[in-house]
Amino acid sequence: MNRLLLSNSTAPGLGPLDHALDAVAELLGDRREIVFVPYTLADHDAYTTGVAAALEPLGVVVVGAHDGDPAARLSDCFGGRWSPSSSRGERT
Repeated sequence: MNRLLLSNSTAPGLGPLDHALDAVAELLGDRREIVFVPYTLADHDAYTTGVAAALEPLGVVVVGAHDGDPAARLSDCFGGRWSPSSSRGERT
């Protein structure tokens, strides 16, 4: 599993994620689905939709971590080895 943490999704004079598309493409390799954690903006659906549109040129399907059960969604990403307690440094 790979994770990419960006401090922002925009850069002056560029479209959303334009500054990061090469890094995202390299990190993804042949994967075509990601889980996006949209909690920095109040409208999680709109933020996820915007990221999906920005990654569309890469052929990536974007699923919001907030859609459904966030803990289960993240656990799936970690191969079932994640729980809310593990995010605080506790072992599962």
